[in-house]
Amino acid sequence: MRGLGVGARRTRLYRPQTNGKVEHWFQTVQLECIYLHPLASEDERHLALDAFVEGYNHDRRHLGINGLTPLSRIASLSATL
Repeated sequence: MRGLGVGARRTRLYRPQTNGKVEHWFQTVQLECIYLHPLASEDERHLALDAFVEGYNHDRRHLGINGLTPLSRIASLSATL
């Protein structure tokens, strides 16, 4: 991943400019996955979360990246290198 310029970054605490994206992700996961249907066990929660993340990255188009899916956006960036 370093060849693509991807790496971990530390953010300042309580900084909405950076933490807001993470908070929005948590809210999306809760509303569209975790709280959508009652889940009877931790195993069900893991399966639901895995399915959600798979769909989010492979199928769901995002306006912030010109209607691409996250996976197709990464592929298009990789192709330009």
